[in-house]
Amino acid sequence: MEATSAPEIVLEAKGISKHFGSVQALDCVSLSFRKGEIHTLLGENGAGKTTLMNIIYGLYQKDAGEILVNGKVHEIRSPRDSLQLGIGMVPQFFKLVPDLSILENIYLFMEKTKFIIDRKGAKAIIQQLSEMFGFGLEDKIDREVGSLTEGEKQKVEILKILARGSKILLFDEATNVLAPNELDSFLQIVKDLNKSGYSIIYITHRLQEALQISDRISAFRKGKLVGTISGKEATLEKLTVMMVGAELEKISTVLPQEKGRMILEVKDLNVIDERGLLALKNVSCQFYEGEIVGLAGIEGNGSNYLAEALIGLRRVKSGKVIYRGADITRSLPLHRMNLGMSLMPSSNALVPLFSVRDNSILDYPEKPPFSRHGLLDRKAITAHAKRIVTDYQVQTPSILLQAVKLSGGNRQRLAIGRKIESNPKFMIAYHPTKGLDIKSQSFIYEKLLTMKKAGMTVLFMGADLDELLLVSNRLMVIYRGEIVGVFDDLRSVSKFDVGVLMTGGSRREGGAKVGN
Repeated sequence: MEATSAPEIVLEAKGISKHFGSVQALDCVSLSFRKGEIHTLLGENGAGKTTLMNIIYGLYQKDAGEILVNGKVHEIRSPRDSLQLGIGMVPQFFKLVPDLSILENIYLFMEKTKFIIDRKGAKAIIQQLSEMFGFGLEDKIDREVGSLTEGEKQKVEILKILARGSKILLFDEATNVLAPNELDSFLQIVKDLNKSGYSIIYITHRLQEALQISDRISAFRKGKLVGTISGKEATLEKLTVMMVGAELEKISTVLPQEKGRMILEVKDLNVIDERGLLALKNVSCQFYEGEIVGLAGIEGNGSNYLAEALIGLRRVKSGKVIYRGADITRSLPLHRMNLGMSLMPSSNALVPLFSVRDNSILDYPEKPPFSRHGLLDRKAITAHAKRIVTDYQVQTPSILLQAVKLSGGNRQRLAIGRKIESNPKFMIAYHPTKGLDIKSQSFIYEKLLTMKKAGMTVLFMGADLDELLLVSNRLMVIYRGEIVGVFDDLRSVSKFDVGVLMTGGSRREGGAKVGN
């Protein structure tokens, strides 16, 4: 019997580690990629999969480890190095010039061998590639990229790396920007590229996509490689357990509580995104005084649109937002803030070049005691800033220090201090612990629980099930703009139940007990 030869390894990561400040994004990850396979990397936001790809592509520099291409160690210091090794990336967010044509965008990316622009030769190559893989862009080569659909723009990004000669193709969350009707055709393109000899590394958090196209699947969790499984052996249940660390045991110890007075109600909310597509679809939910409601959803599934719609930063197409019995659907953000609503974002909550002192009153500079007769009271502002620094443990040598010079954890402490000190009745906490170390995360959990005990309501949006189940009284799940599950008693819920819904599975597959 003839022995089968070992598969050829075209790319290998050995012992890769990467820190961002005190946060370890990758912890000694080793992974190999074979010639002619589709290898999918799964993981929640922040799991480390995109960080590894950015290191391979030269966008980040590793702290430790080695990258081998075709068996040889290479130092990849920039995307130029990666491209010269035959590695190309289709980014999650397109890097195209809207006012230039398809041809001009691709030609800018192609390796130049002559001083004279060979427009005719470049056009022939691009048309040939477009026709070969059924992109349908052959007659649009001279059209401006800004006039294309998102799916067509993605095809231009793929053509860029194909025309550059890349043989190892990295796809980073490629379907996040696609309309539902564009999904199947895109996945077919990935399969066709693979059949033509390209090695595909496909990053996603959507399990159904992974099951549909993968030869092998590797799961990341909290900076570590959990394991690798063949596409043939993979099931929704196995992948969910690998991805979210979910066994079937129940893990929440938060007791259900009687609902207080309703403070906010959302009725059949529909919101349009920047592409004119529905980002939220008939979302309905209720919130009651003195509770923390978790919203579990991987980024890109609509939680940001819900946060913006509730605070008034995003226009509502249809539906209603009712706050304390009043319809505020068309109200401006300032009016909603004056009514007691507040948004705690994951970033950009501070003005970087403003001091700690000035940032401490950004939400309410016109209110007494900080403003009298139209003039700022520096003495009152100083006292307020010092109190936030003390009460929220902001490590800073001076309240006059620019916020940009604070660490990530201290910036978040300052921001949440400012938000809580505004005495909100309804707080939207959007990924408030993203990128923070364990100590800073625990501090924010403590403050949110303190808010709840004081009778305030918190909508805690995130993708980390451990933290959501740690502090939430109730839990909702959002997937592709729809609320797909509501859990009223978290004592009977496992991470597996929630994880299945977060990644596109059904309630039946997750065994979820869903309330209203």
